[in-house]
This record gives sequence, C-alpha cells and structure tokens, in this order.
Amino acid sequence: MKLKDLVIIAFLLFIYIFFVKPEIYTTNVYVDKVNGLKLQLQKEKLLRDNRNKVLEVLKKIKNANKKNEDLFFPADIPAASAMNQLQEIIKKNVISSNMELVKITWGQPFKDEKKFYYALPMNFIIRGNPAALGSFFKKIGDSAKLINFKRFTISNYNAKGLLINAYVLGYKL
Repeated sequence: MKLKDLVIIAFLLFIYIFFVKPEIYTTNVYVDKVNGLKLQLQKEKLLRDNRNKVLEVLKKIKNANKKNEDLFFPADIPAASAMNQLQEIIKKNVISSNMELVKITWGQPFKDEKKFYYALPMNFIIRGNPAALGSFFKKIGDSAKLINFKRFTISNYNAKGLLINAYVLGYKL
C-alpha cells in the first residue's frame, strides 16, 4: 500500500468516525424518541378511554345518589315541615286504603351522631280490615319517601276491623 492509499483510508475513516457514525447515533436517538412518543400517545389514549369509563361510572353513581337523596326529606326545610309532610303521606295512604286514622302524634326529631340524617319519629293508630291494611303497606312502600316501621302491633279484631298501632321513622337530610 502506498502512502496515498493510506491517506485516503485515513481520510475515509476520519469522515466515518466524525460524520457518518454520529448520523447513525442520531438516527437511533430519533427512532427512540419516536418510539417514546408512540408509547406516550398510547398511554394518553388509554387514559382518555379510562377517563370516559370513569365519567360514565360517576354519572351512574350521581344518578343513584340523587334517587337515594329523594327518599329523604330535604335538608333545607325545617324539621316541623318535614314532619307535616310525613303526616300527610300517612294520612293520604290511610284514606286511599279505605282505613280510618284514629290518632297521630309526632315525636321529637333526633340525629344519631354517626348518621348524616335526622330521624322523624311518628306514632299513629289506624283502623281497617286486613285487605285494607295490605293496601296501606303497599302504598307506604311505594311512597316517594323512605318510611321505616320500627314498631307495629295489631289488636281488636271486631266488626270495625283491626286496630293498628305503629311507630314509624321518616328521614330528613
């Protein structure tokens, strides 16, 4: 080999080391960056998809929560007004079930420290036949508000029918 050939080889080696090899390195860096961006786009798409699913679940929970809130008397009305509404629900269902309301008394509303709602106690005595009693319970169960029978006694079956003494709780937020 001649000196000229060695110089050409050295020159080509110099060009390869300082110009071609960095281009290959740079290309690899760009390929890595593109792959990283593709991965990031996939993650963002997955997050968007999951976000939509989470929003759908939250919407369902919100709707269920609204339905549950509707079972309670609203927080923005006084307890006496809620008690009056509870009394009207009971009266309306007694009358529509062909029963007689003998007596109704309000208890003192109370809040259990562990609960988020107030209990609205009410005692009442009604009179009617067994079929009417079944109709009354069905109507109370179908009521828009939650009414919980805590104590219940049936007595005096005679010509006037059954005498029912009940202690119920309505609930106010």
